Amino acid sequence: MLLGCCRFYASEVYDVGPAGLGLLTSSLGAGATLGIIVLASFGSIRNQLRVVIVTLALAGVAMAGFSFSPSMLVALPLLMLMSAAASTSMTLGGAAIQSLTPGSMRGRVSSIHEMTLGLFPLGTLASGVLAQLLGAPSATLIAAGALAVVLTAVAFAYRGLWWRTAAPEATGPSG
Repeated sequence: MLLGCCRFYASEVYDVGPAGLGLLTSSLGAGATLGIIVLASFGSIRNQLRVVIVTLALAGVAMAGFSFSPSMLVALPLLMLMSAAASTSMTLGGAAIQSLTPGSMRGRVSSIHEMTLGLFPLGTLASGVLAQLLGAPSATLIAAGALAVVLTAVAFAYRGLWWRTAAPEATGPSG
C-alpha cells in the first residue's frame, strides 16, 4: 500500500522519477528501522497501550503533514516519522495483546489480531479510489482524519486502560 502511495507521490505530486521514488520508499524503511531500534532501547515499557495510542497519533499527525508537504525535503522526514511511529505502535500493540490475554485464549486472540492484516487490501482499495477522485494529498489527509477519529473513539472507550501501568496477571480459564 505504502509503495503505491510513494509511487504516486513521486510521479504525480513531486515529479521526481525513479530516484525520488527510491528516496521516498527508503525513508519508510529507515523510519521503521529507527522506530524499532528506539523501541528496543527502552526495554520494559510501563503502559504499552498508552504508547500505542500516542505513537498512532504521531503517525497520523505525520501523515497529515505529509499530505501538505510542498517538496521532497519536507516529505522525507515526515515519512520517516510516520513509518517509525506506525512500526512502533504495531510492534508494541502485538506485545500488549500477548501480555493482556490469558494463556488459554492467547492463540485465538493472536489469530484474530493477525486476521486484521487481511483488511489492509480494503484500505488500499478505498485510498486508491479516493486518490483517483480527489488526488493523493486529499486521500492521505482523509486517511489521517479517519485515524484520528478511530483513535479518539478507542481512547475514550478504553480510557481506563490509559492509566494501567502493568499488565494484569494472565490466568487460566477460571480467571
